[in-house]
Amino acid sequence: MSNFVERRNCIMKFRLTLLMILTICMGGWCENTELNIGELRQMCSYSLKKRDFHKTRELASSLRERSIRDRNDRMLGNADFYLGSAELFLGDSEAGLYHLNEARDIAEKTNNDTLLGKALNCLGIYEANVNSNYYLAQHYLLQSLECYDMEGSASTNLAQIALLQNDTSGMHYARRAYEYGVKSNEIHYSYSALIALAEFAIMKGDLEAAPSYLEQSKKIAAEYGYEDTAHIKFLEAKVLALSGEIVESNSIINEIRPTIESKFPIYLPDLLYLMGDNYNKEGKYTESNAILTEAVRAAESNSSTTSLGKIYRLIADNYSAMGLDNRAIPYMRQAFDFSEMIGQTDRQRMINERKLTLDVIHQEQKRQLAEEKARYTSRLSIFLGLLLLLATTTIIIVITNLRRRNRLYRHIVQQNLEMLDNEEKYKARIRDLESLSSRMVENVIPADTPDEEEKKETPGYTMAEEKSKRLFDVLQTLMEEEHLYRNPQLTRDTVMEMLKTNSTYLAQAIKDNSGMNYSQYINSFRMREALKALSDRTRIEVPIKDIAVEAGFNSLTTFYKLFQQVTGISPAAYRRSLASMG
Repeated sequence: MSNFVERRNCIMKFRLTLLMILTICMGGWCENTELNIGELRQMCSYSLKKRDFHKTRELASSLRERSIRDRNDRMLGNADFYLGSAELFLGDSEAGLYHLNEARDIAEKTNNDTLLGKALNCLGIYEANVNSNYYLAQHYLLQSLECYDMEGSASTNLAQIALLQNDTSGMHYARRAYEYGVKSNEIHYSYSALIALAEFAIMKGDLEAAPSYLEQSKKIAAEYGYEDTAHIKFLEAKVLALSGEIVESNSIINEIRPTIESKFPIYLPDLLYLMGDNYNKEGKYTESNAILTEAVRAAESNSSTTSLGKIYRLIADNYSAMGLDNRAIPYMRQAFDFSEMIGQTDRQRMINERKLTLDVIHQEQKRQLAEEKARYTSRLSIFLGLLLLLATTTIIIVITNLRRRNRLYRHIVQQNLEMLDNEEKYKARIRDLESLSSRMVENVIPADTPDEEEKKETPGYTMAEEKSKRLFDVLQTLMEEEHLYRNPQLTRDTVMEMLKTNSTYLAQAIKDNSGMNYSQYINSFRMREALKALSDRTRIEVPIKDIAVEAGFNSLTTFYKLFQQVTGISPAAYRRSLASMG
């Protein structure tokens, strides 16, 4: 890998140099002459590949104004794509989503498959980074592959999705993107792939390979003027932290933090988390939580949820280490809820990754078949031989796919069994912490010191939030201990009457403390109980309909649909797979 820059990139260097010379010449030729709209689009592409997102946003805004003025829909679609990509990486996810959807709409109206593929590819990045929706992200990547050959982009983004999920098996996607970049002289793919390979190496604890990848990345960045070298330094800080060189790691973080905040805010939550983790290792728990609070705000500001789970866990660990278990409990719950949400998404990812792999194989087969037909049109015997080979391969794929499906179903069941077991352990741990917290309050805090005084000193505390929290705690207790959800006729009015509240307060309490609406909240308890019952081998003979009714579902259609969404398979398939596991 280390020698490819010197051997492979003459063409790209020539193109970029020519574009820069052309731009300078045009600026000197006539001060009042506007750039050709096509040249402006090329400059947008050049800036985006260099990862100069501020420049890309500036150029794309100009391209958009020109396109609207000239009524050039094709260029307007490209302008929206470049503008949406820049906004997304600069942290304005709402603006990024708007422009990417505009680009997709224009591409569909003008039948521009190339633009459609690019827009869908970036929408995949949005869903993975902002919504942690890896299922939808892979769906967009699949669609982009159907538009035109996007092997480099798709491989790069699949590697990024694997990194977000801490899945080191995705390292082969990064290698594929690197090889594609070398083969096609697309340096930005090789550059992104080297950074991804360094992150995978750090994730695996390989402190020899990671610096090597980063060194190659720095060489490319220096030669081609890439703007996000702060990302490389961020990864170097990670390597130093893993090596125990905490002071040096924090020094790099402080050095690059202004650049990250101003140019690449999408990286800021992870940067602040690393500093918080460094403080934790040094025993500076108060300083760690101060930095982690900033990380939470940065993640919420950028609409990025991917790092919130680990941030909440570390905050809880810091409070526990300081002996403040009563403060650790809410963050531990938030971390658990976040992990449970990601776990459900991971199960969908396994199903769709299999579909993606088969689709890539299918696309490769179609390309090979088209090439062979064009080359050997006059040779019927070879054509028939290829057709036979294709049929044989298809049969093998179908047989293999059936076996994989059965293995996948068993794996999903095993994951759910482990999830249920972990859930009981988490609940036991939370109960122990709550018990310990109660004893501390009784034995340490004087009886005449009201809890409210401490809460009022907590930053961001309001009485409305406290009222909402108390209301939700009562509701949670009714659900967990009284099992209200088992009543199929349970209505919102019934719950309001029991809690002595109104619809607005009830909905807000549920939303603030669980992130769900009323129906989702109630059905989450019913779903969990049904899943436990279906995972119980002693009840394998109980009809699925009875289990659904016992859990509180009054509609089998709702139960089947929700079960399919949560697990990725039907209740009957889940039970068959459980039975086959012995």
